Amino acid sequence: MISEIRSTAAQKLRNEDSGFHKFVWLHSAAPIAVSGLLVVLTLLSDRIAPEGGLSNMETHTMITTALTLLQLAASVAVLFWDAGLNHLTLAFLRGRPIGVASLTKGFSKIGPILGSWIFRWSSYLLRMMVAGTLSSILMTMVPVPTSMYQEFSDFAASPALPVPGSVLTIVCIYFALYLMVLAVILMPVVYRHRLTAYCIIDDQPTGGLRAVMQSSLLMRGNRRKLLKLDLRFWWFYLGEAGVLALSLGSLYISDIAAGSWLFPLLALIFQLGLYLIAKPKMALCYGLFYEQILSAQAEAIEEQPQ
Repeated sequence: MISEIRSTAAQKLRNEDSGFHKFVWLHSAAPIAVSGLLVVLTLLSDRIAPEGGLSNMETHTMITTALTLLQLAASVAVLFWDAGLNHLTLAFLRGRPIGVASLTKGFSKIGPILGSWIFRWSSYLLRMMVAGTLSSILMTMVPVPTSMYQEFSDFAASPALPVPGSVLTIVCIYFALYLMVLAVILMPVVYRHRLTAYCIIDDQPTGGLRAVMQSSLLMRGNRRKLLKLDLRFWWFYLGEAGVLALSLGSLYISDIAAGSWLFPLLALIFQLGLYLIAKPKMALCYGLFYEQILSAQAEAIEEQPQ
């Protein structure tokens, strides 16, 4: 199934003449351009009203608040913008006209998209807290010398740089346990919900909670297939991890004075290149995955005895 999806996507990309590439690139470039603009505005705000001094305090607070609100608005808007890419992809696969209007379709589904996001993340956060508790219990079973725990307690009471090696060791062990527990109790649920946005943006009007339930039904028996498809794009997800690491470059390379804005901008440039290369084929592959599951479900319903 996965090989068929990839070959079909590659063939459609070679033969398409509707501008699908162009619209996917627009979808990728728009949020990155907004993020770059916010980085520049943050840099300019520091020059307009630098911290310090009573005369600058009010202006600096107002600008910082405005930038924070803009960043929050941009983060929320991405939810609806990404749903628009799903609509564009499904329209292209079904032979319908596509355009910029397809990318904005998610903004007409604000209620269902927000509702599904709140429901899913409430479930995810609960599982994250459970994973934290279980990891703490497992940590007590790890044969770590008492002296290391003592050093960790002393460091927690009065943190200071450099961080002792024993503290880093305990933190690494804990996060390794946490990630393993989280993978067991969270990832199956995340994969059940992966088709929620497609269900919302598809032709039939669907509420947020109903879309989550519909996604869970569609993904029954198909989670492993989607995992295999994800693994085919391992290089993309590794690249995204590299983008995140690059954006935080100023935390571990403090010698560069302009690092606070240079590293985020370099990360956005790298992210744009990665998206331009990967996004068209990825969008089609995941859209084809959804279409094949819908088709299989329809066939199963037809084969049921009346």
